[in-house]
Amino acid sequence: MSQMKPEKATVWEKVEIFINTANQGLIAITTFYLMWYCYQSGSMWSKISQHAWITALGYQLLMAEGIMTYYKANSLTSSFTRKEKNHIHWILQAVGGAMALYGCFIYIIERERLGRRHFHGNHALWGLYSMILVTISMVSGLSALFSFELKKIFKPIISKFAHNFISLSAFISGMVSLIYIWKDGGWAIRNDPGNLRYMSAWCLGFITFFTCIGAFKSLSFQCIGIFKIFKCKSNNTDVEVNKTENTKAVEN
Repeated sequence: MSQMKPEKATVWEKVEIFINTANQGLIAITTFYLMWYCYQSGSMWSKISQHAWITALGYQLLMAEGIMTYYKANSLTSSFTRKEKNHIHWILQAVGGAMALYGCFIYIIERERLGRRHFHGNHALWGLYSMILVTISMVSGLSALFSFELKKIFKPIISKFAHNFISLSAFISGMVSLIYIWKDGGWAIRNDPGNLRYMSAWCLGFITFFTCIGAFKSLSFQCIGIFKIFKCKSNNTDVEVNKTENTKAVEN
């Protein structure tokens, strides 16, 4: 028997693979640079440095990789089965989200101890939005995980769409917060050895966009699926109404 030849990747699929590989490199470089940045500042274990590198590891490394787990163009996970991808995704998202929240709470407690006011400025406000969304995302993740068990209450596609949308919003908010700290944060300005912090901010912007490509495609397919579900329900309702009207007409 002749074996089926694997389908050749289209030009766009090859472009996606290249972009995703470049994005993986950007994630590795920016994460390493941040760790070195905290170390060379001489305060790796100060509260503000811990806040910086713990939240960054949570958002730009673990959560980013978790989001890209299902992405077809991701060469790191393309050979895994769907079940294996599920396990990798939940572990990365759970650990990444927990690190992001822990890193934020470290600095909130420290500012409270110093008597400083909280959540003023773009970095802090976007961080607050992300904290709230990460918490909601973790809860919604359970409904998505058990979507088939809860299908009598919610359609699986609806619970998964809600979880994906909230998770993406949490990730984007967190990354925007990180961009602002590189761009405008006093900690980054004081320790900046040059203008690399601006380059880091731009790199994080590219990482945010490239990381979300696969997730945006998935959301669009889910939107179409949800639209079809409601369209079918609407058509079924119209059919039932017509049947009732026809029955009444016959009876009369």
